[in-house]
Amino acid sequence: MVVIPAGRFLMGSPPDEPKRSDEEGPQHEVRIAKLIAMGVYTVTFDDYDRFCESARREKPNDMG
Repeated sequence: MVVIPAGRFLMGSPPDEPKRSDEEGPQHEVRIAKLIAMGVYTVTFDDYDRFCESARREKPNDMG
């Protein structure tokens, strides 16, 4: 996992950026109120099922 610190950043491309597509805007400020942790690697259903088994947790329904 990696820690994402609290703070603010601009998301999206500025309107005058070369080769900018419409999906990259509008540029706007994003605020992260408190630090969060995010996984670096994909967690598959099988990975999570193994975690549930080792932690003795109920496995969720994997449908949908």
